[in-house]
Amino acid sequence: MKSKFKKSLICAAILSSSVAVANTALDSNNKKADYLITYEASSLPAEYQQQIIKNITQVAKGTVGLISLTEEQASALQQISGVRVELDVERFAILPQSPSNFVLEQVDSDVTAANFTNNEFENLAQQEVTPYGITLTKSDLVADPANNGIKVCVIDSGIQGNHEEFAATNLSGNHSDYSDFWFNDAVDHGTHVAGTIIANRDGKGVVGVVSNGAVDTYVQKLSRTAHGANSGFRTSHILETMEVCANQGANIINMSLGGSRSSDTERDVVDRLTNRGVLIVAAAGNHGSTATDGDDSYLFPASYKNVMSVASVDQNTEISTFSAVNDQVEIAAPGTRVLSTVDSESVNVNRFIWNAKTGGFFSSGFKQIDAGNTPYPRISQLSESCFYKIPFDAFLSQYFDGTLSATDKAGFDAATAACQANEGQVLVTYFDVPAGIPEWVSRDVHNIDYATDFPTLTVANVVGELINSSGLMLTEYNKYGYEYKSGTSMATPHVSGVAAKVWSHFPNCTGSQIRDVLNFTATDIGTEGKDHEFGHGLVDAKAAYDFIAANGCDVPESTCPKAWYENQAYTKGDQVTFNGQIFEANYWTKNDQPSENEGQYKQWKLAGSCAL
Repeated sequence: MKSKFKKSLICAAILSSSVAVANTALDSNNKKADYLITYEASSLPAEYQQQIIKNITQVAKGTVGLISLTEEQASALQQISGVRVELDVERFAILPQSPSNFVLEQVDSDVTAANFTNNEFENLAQQEVTPYGITLTKSDLVADPANNGIKVCVIDSGIQGNHEEFAATNLSGNHSDYSDFWFNDAVDHGTHVAGTIIANRDGKGVVGVVSNGAVDTYVQKLSRTAHGANSGFRTSHILETMEVCANQGANIINMSLGGSRSSDTERDVVDRLTNRGVLIVAAAGNHGSTATDGDDSYLFPASYKNVMSVASVDQNTEISTFSAVNDQVEIAAPGTRVLSTVDSESVNVNRFIWNAKTGGFFSSGFKQIDAGNTPYPRISQLSESCFYKIPFDAFLSQYFDGTLSATDKAGFDAATAACQANEGQVLVTYFDVPAGIPEWVSRDVHNIDYATDFPTLTVANVVGELINSSGLMLTEYNKYGYEYKSGTSMATPHVSGVAAKVWSHFPNCTGSQIRDVLNFTATDIGTEGKDHEFGHGLVDAKAAYDFIAANGCDVPESTCPKAWYENQAYTKGDQVTFNGQIFEANYWTKNDQPSENEGQYKQWKLAGSCAL
């Protein structure tokens, strides 16, 4: 969901440009949108109950559902006691450092001689490699466990279900009309994540943290395509997938994804699943500044209290340049240049090289719109018939509403047909954004509302204007089933895998105990104690295993009470730590922040000091 600030910038640019935009409703109080609603049946007026699209789950505050409302209706409902509404915002998968950043890079002019065969990946068909993340986390020093029923749920882009590295693992998943079948990977992301957790030891390819198939894996797919139709997902999708994971018996939920906006509803669902014993692990984010003062923004769900937020390190245990730094980072794991499995059947383009009008060849960012079902040519000749400038009206609709009209889609259809009629193999598109609109706007367009199986790429308007529409074009993609990727997305499954491996050895432990042990036994690699870069430190499978084997599931109790949490209820006598001080509840309280000025007749009274 675009912010109002961004919208105002673009609207101002549109109004100040020479382009007349007639009858464009950029904001309307009468337009309906989907909202998350939390309600008690007795509190919700009957006329609104009829507008509920579906109910998703239950939380302590009542039923969580999806409802279509105008802005005015949402405001009215918000005033009713026992009812909460939140806009169902769009979320984004945390993809690795990807080609969609639209950076231009000049390449060797002799592109026709480029060798697209990566012998390293090709050789993995005959030999087995242990990725550095397995040794750095000391997962290789802990024997693979027996199957004691521990299940990991991977919420991601789907996986290649028939990848040979998953042959020994009990795989299952959920199909939806929106995202399609779980065993087809939309963007090569989920397969990579899953491989780090469960890639089999079979004499070829790579090995995962648990390499003998002892951990059951359930897959929840969020996206149908990389950047085309049904590539985006909303908070409601995440809530539904978490609920399905838990109902399918998942002990651990891995979410290598996130968004910048928090949701009280999502937090409530996370808390409820945690209380059911589920351990939730998520990526801290790839927007890091390498700062040490915690000035990077939070990413959610990673930054909720009951989620393990995972930072990324490289093979030298240095913080990855992209890894988010903030006070919610809980633990670190390898995420830079991680070798794992990718989809060997779907086509996921990872490099686009084109001939410029001014001469020379460049590599630039792009977004793949097609579903990845049709092979791309390595080298092809562009032509005017395979070059489509998307009309500005379509840009407005896509940017502000996330949809394309039937007329807009017909334009794509016609462009595709023209390309095919002239024996073209790839359609290259870009938005016709007029002068006066900031250049970053067309780069910010995502999740193009168009479904196609024909190879189709979209680029920023500035790139589109530079491409020689009758020059050579090259695309590169990996068909060997293995690849290096970087991101906190890649760090997260190391933690989930270690948790699953240790938990499988000690199935009597609870999820919260496993979390505490991983934090307690992590290798401190930053500032002494918990810090904003690495959290408690680098996850250590061997140390966690050895600790439980010697001491049981409980870590030594802190001398401080647990930190105060706004979404937890406290009763008289309960103690918490807040801002280095100990407070004791005078009576039942929830969401009331402790204050040192409060005494006998307030919710809290000061009971001492203690630094966590």
